[in-house]
Amino acid sequence: MKQHFQLSKVAAALAVVGGVSLFGSSAIAAQLPSAGASISNVATASYTDSTGSERTVTSNLVKTLIAQVGGFTLVADREGQTAANSNISFSHILTNTGNGTDSFNLELKNLIPTTGSVFDFTEIKVYLDKNSDGTPDGEPIITYSSGKYTTQSAIQLDANESTGILVVATTPSNATADQVDQLSLTATSVGYTSTAPAVINTDTAYIKTGAIIQVEKSASVSTSNVNGDITYTLKFYNKGTAATVDPVTIYDTLPKNVELKTVTYNGVTYNNTANGGKTDNKYQYGTQSDTEVFLLNVGVLTAGQTGQLTLTVKVKDTVSGTSTKVVDGDKIINTAYADTDGKTNGSTPVPLTPGNVPLTPPTSTTDKTVVPSNPNTVTVVGLFNGSINDSATDAWKDTETKPAGSDDIVNTTAKQGEAIVFGGSVAGAGDKIYIHNLGNTADSYNLSIDKTVFGNDSIVEFLQSDGKTPLISNNTGSIEPGATLEIVVRVTLSSGRKLTIPATPGYLQSLLTSTSVKNSKNSDTIKLHLTAFTESKVDLVHRPTTGGDKGTGSNNSSDVPKTTIQPGTPNQIDVTIKNTGSTPDNYVITLPTIPDGWTVEIFKKVNGACTTEKAPSSGNIAAGTDASFCLTVTAPAGTPATDPANPINIPVAIQSPSTGVKDTIEYPVVVDQVRSLKLTQDRSGQVAVGGSIIYTHTLTNYGNVTEGLDATTKLEFNLSAASAKGEIVTVYVDTNNDGAIDPVTELWTGTNLDALLKATQGAGTTAKEDGLSPKESVTVFVKVEAPKTAAVGDSYTSTVTVVPNDATKFDKTNSVFAITDLTTVIEEGLVTLVKSQAVSSDCATIPSVFGESETKAKPGECVYYRIVATNQSKSDANNVTIYDAVPTYTKYLAGSATGTENGTAASAGAIILNTAQTQVSYKLDNKLPTTKTATLEFAVKVDGGVTP
Repeated sequence: MKQHFQLSKVAAALAVVGGVSLFGSSAIAAQLPSAGASISNVATASYTDSTGSERTVTSNLVKTLIAQVGGFTLVADREGQTAANSNISFSHILTNTGNGTDSFNLELKNLIPTTGSVFDFTEIKVYLDKNSDGTPDGEPIITYSSGKYTTQSAIQLDANESTGILVVATTPSNATADQVDQLSLTATSVGYTSTAPAVINTDTAYIKTGAIIQVEKSASVSTSNVNGDITYTLKFYNKGTAATVDPVTIYDTLPKNVELKTVTYNGVTYNNTANGGKTDNKYQYGTQSDTEVFLLNVGVLTAGQTGQLTLTVKVKDTVSGTSTKVVDGDKIINTAYADTDGKTNGSTPVPLTPGNVPLTPPTSTTDKTVVPSNPNTVTVVGLFNGSINDSATDAWKDTETKPAGSDDIVNTTAKQGEAIVFGGSVAGAGDKIYIHNLGNTADSYNLSIDKTVFGNDSIVEFLQSDGKTPLISNNTGSIEPGATLEIVVRVTLSSGRKLTIPATPGYLQSLLTSTSVKNSKNSDTIKLHLTAFTESKVDLVHRPTTGGDKGTGSNNSSDVPKTTIQPGTPNQIDVTIKNTGSTPDNYVITLPTIPDGWTVEIFKKVNGACTTEKAPSSGNIAAGTDASFCLTVTAPAGTPATDPANPINIPVAIQSPSTGVKDTIEYPVVVDQVRSLKLTQDRSGQVAVGGSIIYTHTLTNYGNVTEGLDATTKLEFNLSAASAKGEIVTVYVDTNNDGAIDPVTELWTGTNLDALLKATQGAGTTAKEDGLSPKESVTVFVKVEAPKTAAVGDSYTSTVTVVPNDATKFDKTNSVFAITDLTTVIEEGLVTLVKSQAVSSDCATIPSVFGESETKAKPGECVYYRIVATNQSKSDANNVTIYDAVPTYTKYLAGSATGTENGTAASAGAIILNTAQTQVSYKLDNKLPTTKTATLEFAVKVDGGVTP
C-alpha cells in the first residue's frame, strides 16, 4: 500500500540582525535586501544667518528595518533508468531565495503511476547532499520501507543558501522491463507559507535490462571568487548486466558564468579548441548561443566498467553574451550528461556535435539514451576591493604607483570657529576625496579618521559631495562595482581649541581610512593636510560718547573712566564687544563678581538706546563688526559713599562657547554722597502748674555719609528761645540707646551735637562708633518744665533744630531738620502714654512680655506694639482717642489691633485702620476715670516676608 509521511516541523527561522547584505549585487540580494537591514535617513537644511555665514542643521536619524519575506526553489523533476533489485538516485537542489534564514519541511510520497505497468519501490531514502556531488551526506533525513516512514528535523538555510537533496530508491527484484514507479518530494517553508507556497518535484524510475549508465558530478570547491578555478570530476559507470551497444558520449553545456580551460581523460588533456589540441578524434569543443560545449567519446562501456574525467573551468567576471557582472552570491549550477548512442534524438539521428546538443537536455522520456548527472552548485564569492584617493577617474591605491598630478593628499585651510572641511565644491581638483569600488560586487566602505591632531574631543562628520548631507553611521552606503563616490570630511573642534601649524613640515596631517565592509582586510588611506589655521579674536571695550574706545586690548581696564552713581538709582554704562577675528562668533556675557546687595545686569541696546531685554549672550557678531550693550548698575539705597580714589570695580567677562576666545574689562564705579537727616516728630502734651513733660524724638541718618564725624559733616543743635513765661527746656541725647535719660552723660549743653555722638550706639547698630552712621538713629529727649507761677492755659512752644555744616548738600525732599513741641498748662487733667514693644517670629503667637528698650526683628517677623494711656489727673478724661502710625519698612498685620478700656474689651468699630493702612486709632467708648488705663495693641510685619 502506498503511504506518505511529512517531515516534522521542528526548526524555527533564525533571527537576522540588521546590517550590510553579504550577497552584494546578486540578483536575489538586489531584489530582496536582507531581513533586518536598516534603511536609515537623515534630512539636512542649510541657511544663512544674520552674519552672512552659511549654517547647516541635520534632523534626527530615522530607520526602517527590512522585514523578512520567504521564498525558495526546489529543482527539478527527475527521470532515470535502473534494473530490478537495484538503486536509482534522483538529485534535487533546495535554495532559500528569501531574504532571511528559514527552515523547510520535506514531505515524501510513494506515488502510484496512472499509466503503464507499475512496480512498487521497496525502499526510499532521502539524504542531504550539501556539496551536490551525488553522494549522500550522513544519515537519511526521511526513510520509507514496507509502507512505513521515519524522519528527522527540518532543514535550515540562510538567505541565498542552497543544499543538494538526494533521493535514493530501491526497486524490487520482481520488477520487469519497462515497468514504472514514481515518488514526489514536496518542500514547504516553516515560517513564511504565505509568501513561499509549497513546491513539488516528481521523480520517475523505469526498469531496464542490459546496459545502465549512471553519471556523478562533484566540484573541487563549494565557493569560488571571480577568476577562480573550479575542477569538476565526472564519474560514470555501467551498472547494468550488458555492455552498451554504441560508444558512450559524455558532454557538458557549461553555464555562461564560467569558461572552459581543460578536460582530462585517461591521462590526456584537451583544451578549448575544436579538437582539444589532439588528433585522437575523441574530443570536440565549440559554442552554441554563447554557451561553451564539449563532447568526449569514452567508447563502449562494458557491464561494471567505470570511468572518470575532470574538467577545469574559470569563473568569469561577466556573463557570456551580456554585460551582467558575475557577483557575490551568484550560483554556478552545472549538470553533465552521458548519451549512450552518441546521436541526436529524432527520426533521423545524427552524431552529436557542439552545435546540435540540446542546451537544455530533455528531462522526459522522449530520449531514454540521455542520462544526466546530479546537478552541482558552486556559489560565487565576490571580489571585494576598493581605494580612496584624490582622483575622480583613476582608482589607484596606496600600494600602487600614483598617476601624474596625484599625490594622495587633500589640502585645506581653516578659521577658528568654523568647521575644517576637506574636499567639497570649493576644493581644487586635486583636493577632493573619492572612494572607488574596484571589486566585482556592490560594496560599502567604513570610514575612520585619526583625530589626534584635532583632539579626540573633536567631532568628525562624513558628508556627501554637497558637503551637507551626512553619510549614515560613517559608512558610504552601497557602491556598485566600478563606481566612484565623492565625499567631504568636516571636522568641528571642541570649544576653545586652537591649532598651531608647525613651520616644518608646514601642515598638520591626519589619515583617512576606507575599509571594505565585506572584506575587512581591504583598506586604503588618504592624507588630510591642514596648511593654515586662523585664530579667532575679540576685544571687550567701553565706548563713551566721546574720546574713542577705552579698555582696548586683552583684559585691559587701565583707561576705563570712573562712573559716579547714585544709590538706589539704576545707572547705565556702555559695554561694547568687538569681533576682531575672521569668523562670526557669539559670546556669553557674565558678571563674575557683584557687590553684596547690588543689582548689576546686562541689557540689549537698540538704536543706541538701552532696552529692558536682558542679554545673557551677544548673539552672532560678524567678523570685523561690533555690538553694544548696557551695563546697568544699581547700588542699594543707603550704600555708603565711595572714596573716589578707591572705586568699586565691576568686572564684565565674555567668552565664545564655540571658539573659547575671551576678554574681561573692569568698570570703576564711585558711589556718590547722598546726605539726608530726619528729626521726627512734632509732639504736644499737657503739664500741671510746676510739672514737667518729656517728649521723645528720633534723629535718623538716611544718607550714605556718616554725619557728625569731622569738620565736613559737623552737626549742631539750635534750641529756640524760651517764651519768657518761665518754662525750662532741656535737651538730652540717648547716646547708649537704652531708652532712658542719663542726666550726666546725655545732657546737651552747647550748640555742637558732635560731642554727644562720640562712641554712640544708635538704633539699628550694635557697635559703638563716632558720628551718626548711615541708617543709624538716636533718640532725642526734650524736657519741658512749667514754672510754679504758670497760669492755667499757658502754652510753651519749643523748637529743636539740627544745623549741618552745609545744608545745601542735603536731599531737601528727604530731610527734616527741626521739630516743635507744644506744651499746655492745665489745671488737673493729665493723661500719659507709654509705648512698649515685643517681637513675634511667627506672627501668630502674641508676646506676653513687652519692653520699651530697643529690640531687633528679622524681615518677615512681626513687632507687636502696646500703647497704655493712664489718667493721672484728679478727674475723668473725656473723648480719649489713642493714635499710632505704621512705621516705614513694615505693613500692618491684618486683624491684629485690639483695645481695652478699664479692663473691658473695645466695642466693635472703636478701633479704626485708615484706608492707606498707615494709622491705627482707638476711640474710647466712655470717660477714662482717674488712675484708670486704656490700652491699644496692634502688630506690624517687617518687609521681606509674606503677609498673612
